[in-house]
Amino acid sequence: MSMSESTNIKQDILSLISHVDNRNVLELVYQILSGSSDKTALTARLSPEEVEELNQSILESDDESNLVSLDELKNNLGKWLKR
Repeated sequence: MSMSESTNIKQDILSLISHVDNRNVLELVYQILSGSSDKTALTARLSPEEVEELNQSILESDDESNLVSLDELKNNLGKWLKR
């Protein structure tokens, strides 16, 4: 990944985060980005069903056809935040 691509991704992440007002979501993002991605720390507040769903989503993300482009994500997130 080039320096330019990294910079663009960082800017996109900052833009997305700037529109989030949910404290729990922000704390989770902070934990992930600060290196506290220990599985137990991330899943401690999740139910067993939520942990299973998360694990399934991770597996599904290996198939690129299941992924959403950043532009599509920003478009959909923008619509949701305007509600």
